[in-house]
Amino acid sequence: MVDDVDLPSRVLDLSSSGPIRLCQTQGKKGKYVALSHCWGTISHLTTTRATIEARTTEIPLDSLSQTFQDAVL
Repeated sequence: MVDDVDLPSRVLDLSSSGPIRLCQTQGKKGKYVALSHCWGTISHLTTTRATIEARTTEIPLDSLSQTFQDAVL
């Protein structure tokens, strides 16, 4: 069994009890999975100062790229 590790500064909360949302971890420990892929030339969902508050409330599944949708599901 792997011990909890320092989480990245931001992770997606994919718990089944609520919507997908961005979590700012602020030094918390836990377990997580990372997805690595090529972004390509298509513009994808980005988080900015103007959108961060909304992202911490909910990120609609259909706003994510197909790669991220597949990973979430």
